Amino acid sequence: MIVFLNGAFIEENQALISPFDRGFLYGDGVFETLRSYKGKIFAWQQHIDRLKAGLNDLKIRLTYTDSDIRSLINDLLSINQILTSDAYVRITVTRGVTKDLRDFSSDEPTVFIYARPIQTERIFTIRKEGVKAFFVPFCRGDYAELKHLGYLHSLKALMLSKNVYQEPIFTQNGDVLEGATSNVFFFDNQKKVLVTPKAGVLKGVTRNILIDILTKAGVCVEERTVRVEETKNYISAFITNSIIEVVGIAQLGEKRYALNNVSFIIELFEKYKTNFFD
Repeated sequence: MIVFLNGAFIEENQALISPFDRGFLYGDGVFETLRSYKGKIFAWQQHIDRLKAGLNDLKIRLTYTDSDIRSLINDLLSINQILTSDAYVRITVTRGVTKDLRDFSSDEPTVFIYARPIQTERIFTIRKEGVKAFFVPFCRGDYAELKHLGYLHSLKALMLSKNVYQEPIFTQNGDVLEGATSNVFFFDNQKKVLVTPKAGVLKGVTRNILIDILTKAGVCVEERTVRVEETKNYISAFITNSIIEVVGIAQLGEKRYALNNVSFIIELFEKYKTNFFD
């Protein structure tokens, strides 16, 4: 696989980063994961805007323009021959190497981008069967809305998973937050609304797009505090992220959910994607 690192396209086994890079030492950086569909990048503007917002928050100066980064991704998709299938794309930017812990003045951030094929068959299987989820008392803390490189909470939660079809759902003080790799929605059948946690979560690109799609389709979506105990009263639930898109939750703890209601959500998202690329 060919990757891009600091101005060069190179073989992945030649992609060497300094052990003094602040991303490696301190998690000082941000990243984005995107999905391309047969060579076409989905939701590009939302992803690049969030990447730049994170870099601005950390005061990391990126010398590449939006157009530069998009061209690099297009080149990687072409070089690695991923133009006729779907791909996972990751952009990682760190502050680079500085003199010491208190030196934030690097003018040469590390920029690493790679693309690899997505196993769409696996995603279709997960979507058909739904995921099994479980609650874990973790949270992303004060920087929940910053997509930074400190991913330990998610990794620790994923270590508790018994197989790849499980998704840990973070909680804090009895409030539902988000999945280790996803956002979560619930169907409130009594009120005929969808509810999704609002505070203390990374508001994913797919999450935000879906809320807009559903609202325009006349579906009421409430962004609010969601308590763990109330999830037992809901009939359906699903998770979202840029790679799996929309996947129903078959079971959360001891609670089993119906998957049939999620089909309508998936259909709306598929229609949006079709229109997006037309």
